[in-house]
Amino acid sequence: METEIPLEALADRLGRKMGIDADSTEGAMLNWSATYTGQTGDLLLSTGSTDQSGNYVFELRPQRVNSSAGEKIPYWSAADGNDTMFSLWNPGSTTQNVVLTFYSADGMHSYAMPIALAPMASTMVDVAMDLARMRGTPDASGNTLPSDVQSGSAMLEPAGIPEVGPNGKILMPKTGPPEMQVVASVGIFNVTTATCGGLCMDCCFYDCAYVDASPVNVGTTISATFYVEDCCGVWWDDTSYASWSSSDPSIATSNGGGSFNTVGAGTVDLEAQILMHAQDPNNYHCIDSCGDGWVVGNFDVPVAPVITSVTPNAILAGKSASIAISGNGFGSTPTINLPSAFTLSGQSSGNTAISGTLAIATGATLGNNNITVTANGVTSAGFNLIADYPSQIYVTADSTVLCGGCSTTVQRNVNYVVQLFSGATAPSGLGLEEGIATSNWTCTTPTSDAYTTCASGINTNSDGAFADGWSLGTGTISPVGCGFDILDHYEWCPTGKTIATVSGNISQTSIKVCIGSACYTSALGAENKITG
Repeated sequence: METEIPLEALADRLGRKMGIDADSTEGAMLNWSATYTGQTGDLLLSTGSTDQSGNYVFELRPQRVNSSAGEKIPYWSAADGNDTMFSLWNPGSTTQNVVLTFYSADGMHSYAMPIALAPMASTMVDVAMDLARMRGTPDASGNTLPSDVQSGSAMLEPAGIPEVGPNGKILMPKTGPPEMQVVASVGIFNVTTATCGGLCMDCCFYDCAYVDASPVNVGTTISATFYVEDCCGVWWDDTSYASWSSSDPSIATSNGGGSFNTVGAGTVDLEAQILMHAQDPNNYHCIDSCGDGWVVGNFDVPVAPVITSVTPNAILAGKSASIAISGNGFGSTPTINLPSAFTLSGQSSGNTAISGTLAIATGATLGNNNITVTANGVTSAGFNLIADYPSQIYVTADSTVLCGGCSTTVQRNVNYVVQLFSGATAPSGLGLEEGIATSNWTCTTPTSDAYTTCASGINTNSDGAFADGWSLGTGTISPVGCGFDILDHYEWCPTGKTIATVSGNISQTSIKVCIGSACYTSALGAENKITG
């Protein structure tokens, strides 16, 4: 069924009801709205205006009354006899404060015009008439339009939009996005050429939404952010205002505001959304006007299990030991990722602990190795586990004395200990010290596995060195000792050093032995004279 509503008769009837003489209000503006119950598309509206002679039509487009984040006007012109008219109406019950901003065609200049519309009030903006003010009176930001600016675009948006922050984004107020409820129409006409036409105003909506977050470990907090881009290309931080949800509460639970507690390992989809009074991009803007819609962003965040300790953290290569891995987020069926030649047997697993027997074969990489745990498809950071081996010799006691029966050398007595790579002392039964290799040093076979004393009366030259070997498979590890800096008794030098000097001649009755800066003189009998 089609129905025609002649607004002239309606205006006359409304005028009489309101006590207004229609003849005295010629040229006045009439804003009209109606409501209906039904589905979208049930009602098709076609509107237009004519002059009193009935032969002049100015195009009008019906619009749905709704809130929006703003409206973009693609073109305005006051050049070559053109003029652009804006019609703004507030159909609501509260004052609407808006800003109409004019931009030059090259985007280099702008002018912001604040407008306050009382409830049910309307106003007209005649661009040709207002250009003089925009060129001579600066706006709130000190901007004016140069005299050569005759056309461009415009933007109608709510007043009070926050400034762009240091991060290049606007922080969305916790009360929600600034919105307006204003019905706007715009048309360009030219009285010289007797032409006119309406313009399609695009609803400003938030698009290009995305969520950002970094991977975390189980037991920590995810701090996600939600950004949306408005129709002017400006990014907004909607983190605090958005509604947040987690795709899997067994991995992460929302605290609101982009904060999530992590309770399990796996990859979780975080979603943020805001309800916007925005244009549905699937519909033609001028027909559907500004409609409601959800702006949604998603991001997958991996939440990794975490290893906090491994006990023991060092196992001798070629040996095995019971091992306990502590942490969080292991679940019931984790996978232990081990280096080559490492084997875990008898594995028992829980969400915070894994145990079993770990064997390290002789072909393992000696020293530091990484192990990881994979749970629910996400792998933890590596944790150090040492394939231990004897790596250094440290002196525990050292003394240098005159050698009984010696003529030109000094007796040196040394106690030493073999230290493992992990810093522990080599245990007994490791196969050390059965045969000590020496160079310019003579030492008897030791009587202890871990500590060795070179017996009294053994001589060494200043460049004497010794090594204690340990065989593992086909390889050999030989911690090596060298000429010792006698002034620093617990640190081996990298190269041989002179530890003592002997001076004297055949006619002297005493011998002088100097160790560093300390010298000792000993009387010599006739049978102990220096021979060289």
